[in-house]
Amino acid sequence: MELTEALGVLKAFSFVTEDNNGSYDMHRLVQLVTRKGLANCGTVSRFEKKALLMLSHLYPVGTYEIRMTCGAYLSHANAVLQSCKFRSEEEAEAKTSLLHCMAGYFTFEGKSSDAEALHIEATRIRRELFGEGNPSTLESMANLASTFRKQSQWKEAESLELKVMETTQRVLGEEYPSTLTSMANLAFTLHAQDRFEEAVGLMHTCVSLRQRILGSAHPYTKSSVETLKLWEQEDSTA
Repeated sequence: MELTEALGVLKAFSFVTEDNNGSYDMHRLVQLVTRKGLANCGTVSRFEKKALLMLSHLYPVGTYEIRMTCGAYLSHANAVLQSCKFRSEEEAEAKTSLLHCMAGYFTFEGKSSDAEALHIEATRIRRELFGEGNPSTLESMANLASTFRKQSQWKEAESLELKVMETTQRVLGEEYPSTLTSMANLAFTLHAQDRFEEAVGLMHTCVSLRQRILGSAHPYTKSSVETLKLWEQEDSTA
């Protein structure tokens, strides 16, 4: 109720305007006065943190269906990233989560270079926070490798995917689902470089492990089996 009343007053004096989608735009002077007031009260960092945590929670993972929402939140996300100082581990992790979601949006928009920059930053932060063997860091590294693949940067993708696979095998074990995913990703990258024997061998290992661990009916297993069949057919006709 207090928020509704406050918005009503601000709209009446044209300090805040509402568009047809229910979004609000605050006059630049109102922004400056508000920030000055927070600075005088010594609460800027507290509200910066609240904004970051809220946006990192609300910003959706980029998909085709919700790309309009992602686009609408983008300017807010950029503003938060530019203003926040990320003083705590909680804030730094919230930043990496937000970077990941923004990168997903850029990927679906076909802006792979923009997505790459965000994934690089997320990977850097998580490496510093948790180390390279942490699952969150490995996830960021895998996302970055995926962006390299989309841009046909095969050597960069291969180097990172190999590191992800080897680290995941060491930390989580060869039979962990993430390990199998990293194995399949590396196989695809090898195949894209016409290294058929290596790709088929790695995918064969992935299929065997997925059949044993996930079962033959699992979608990932079925997809790997079909890929392996296709590659073996290509190899036999080459």
